[in-house]
Amino acid sequence: MTNHWNAYAGIPYVVQSVLLSRDKFKTLDEAKEWLVSHGYKYVLPDTTPSFYRFRQREPQRLALTHRLRTVKMGDAGNLIVAYPRR
Repeated sequence: MTNHWNAYAGIPYVVQSVLLSRDKFKTLDEAKEWLVSHGYKYVLPDTTPSFYRFRQREPQRLALTHRLRTVKMGDAGNLIVAYPRR
C-alpha cells in the first residue's frame, strides 16, 4: 500500500477507505474500474444507499495510532484517511 502525502501540511497519511458515490457510479463494475485505475485495491465493498465503501486497511488498528478524517473527492466520493497521532 502506498503512503500518500498531505501537500499542505507535509504530514504523511494512509488511505483507510475509499467511498465512491452511487450517484456517480451506477454499477459496482464502474466503481471497481475507477478504484483499480486510481491505484487502490479492490475488495468486496460495504454498500449503503449512498456509497460503495472499499476498505484499504482495517480501521481498528489505525485508530490506535492514527486520527481518521474524511477528505472529499468532488462528486466521486470521499477518502477516509489516517494521520499519525502526535
